[in-house]
Amino acid sequence: MNQPVVPPALFRKSSASETGNCVEVALGRDVLVRDSKNSNAFLLSFSQDSWTDFVSTVASSSAQGVSGVSGGTFPSV
Repeated sequence: MNQPVVPPALFRKSSASETGNCVEVALGRDVLVRDSKNSNAFLLSFSQDSWTDFVSTVASSSAQGVSGVSGGTFPSV
């Protein structure tokens, strides 16, 4: 099975990524997410609307002190 060709993207890590156990995000027409430890592995792709909803939910949960949610910054669309 052939994988689609993905044009080069500028990936950024979360500001809370001190250990390297994080994900990297590239913003574009779609939002791409990859594992920072294995950048050649599979990519997750989200629509801009889905990514914005995710970032808002995480930020809201972090502000409310929800367990398991760390307070880094996430690239927004």
